[in-house]
Amino acid sequence: MVSCGGSATLHEIGVHGALKGGGYHFLNPDDVQGSMAKDKIAHQALSADYYLMSANAISETGELVNIDGYGNRVGALIFGPKNVIVIAGINKVVPNLDAAILRAKKYAAPLTMLIFNQVYSSLDELTQASECTFSQLVVTGMSMTKGRIKVIIIGECLGF
Repeated sequence: MVSCGGSATLHEIGVHGALKGGGYHFLNPDDVQGSMAKDKIAHQALSADYYLMSANAISETGELVNIDGYGNRVGALIFGPKNVIVIAGINKVVPNLDAAILRAKKYAAPLTMLIFNQVYSSLDELTQASECTFSQLVVTGMSMTKGRIKVIIIGECLGF
């Protein structure tokens, strides 16, 4: 069983199409409508053999930084699926943890809010709202299960 979190990166590289057409048992949150159906898939995803996602930022010192309003991505990253594969473009790699947190808060989270059709009169208003709404900032530096989390960095700009 394979599942994934919401990710522009995964869509850009064609992961969803490959999984749908590849004979996998793919739990795709995009295939269902309504919050109850999405909740069910998010819970089932915690039992997946593989969970694919991206990150808001990756530090050169090895930390993954994610802000997640719904919690499904960070939940799966921390606990549940047997294997987590994080796929990110080179644009998400920053020098250190402080830069990673800044990128997540000031760039990735505001853009995510725009995708979810929230309307703001200015970038400052959007940034302030994202700091309140996306309160689940998670920094992951290791996994208790060795080898559970794998990171693939693609040498091009992907996602945001």
